[in-house]
Amino acid sequence: MPGKTKVGRSYIYSGKKRTKITITYLDIKIDKLRQSGLLDQYRRKHNENAHYFSERGQVTRFVPQNRFSEYMSKVTTIKFNPKLISNFMRYGFDKIKAKVTKGKNIRYNNQDYYVINSTYKFSTQVSTQVKISEVNDKLLIFEDKKDGIFLGEALPTQRKTKSQSELTNTNKSIKANEIEQMSIYLESKGMVINSITLIEEHKKGLTFQNVIKIYEINCVNYNKLAEQVNDKSKIGFALFNGFIIDCGRYQSNNNKEKLK
Repeated sequence: MPGKTKVGRSYIYSGKKRTKITITYLDIKIDKLRQSGLLDQYRRKHNENAHYFSERGQVTRFVPQNRFSEYMSKVTTIKFNPKLISNFMRYGFDKIKAKVTKGKNIRYNNQDYYVINSTYKFSTQVSTQVKISEVNDKLLIFEDKKDGIFLGEALPTQRKTKSQSELTNTNKSIKANEIEQMSIYLESKGMVINSITLIEEHKKGLTFQNVIKIYEINCVNYNKLAEQVNDKSKIGFALFNGFIIDCGRYQSNNNKEKLK
C-alpha cells in the first residue's frame, strides 16, 4: 500500500476545450508499485480501451490490442535483429529460487557469488528473495515472481580456470559484462583472479581499456615477477596481486592529472 498521498489540480485540453482534473500523487516505492497491480491495470486499460488521433484533419479511433491482433494475423514470418533483442535472451533460461543476502552475496551450488551491475537496490537489512539462472559461470538475477524482471548479475567470488572446450561451449547469446571481460583478459595473461578485488577496483573507476593499458605498461615487470616466484603454483596469484598494486598507482596518477 502507498504511504502519504498528495492531491493537485491541473487541466487537460481537447481541441479548444479545457477540462479541470484532479491529480493524486502516490508516495510509493517502485517494488511496492509493482506488487500493487496498478501497473498491470494501467497496461490493460491502455491496450483494451479506444484511443483517438488526428491526421490531416481526419480523426481515427483505434484499440491497441485489436490493432496488434489484426497485424499479427496477417504476418506469417517475423524477423528480429539480434542486436535489438539481445537483452531479452536472458529471460529464456531455467530459473530457481535463491536469496540475496544483506551483504549482496548469493550462495549457489556450494559457491559464493557477489552481486554486480544491479538495477535494483537490495536491502542492507534483510535478505531478498529472488530467482536466478546460471549461465556462463555467472548468475542472472530476477524478481521472485512468474514474470519477474531482470535485476542484475552475480559473479563467483573465485573464478575457476576453464578448459578450451568449456570456453567453446560458452553461451554467446549472453554478453560478457565489463568485469568478465577484464577477468578473461587477465586470465589469458596467466593471472588467477579474485573477483571481489576486481569488482572493488571497477567501482573505483577501473575500465576494461584501463586494464589493457596497465598490463601493457607493466608486462615486463610481470614477466620478471613470475621468474622470482619459487612456488610455481602461486605465480597466478602473485601476478594478480602485482596488477592490483599497479591499478592503484595508475588510478592515483590519473586523479592527480585531473586535479591539475
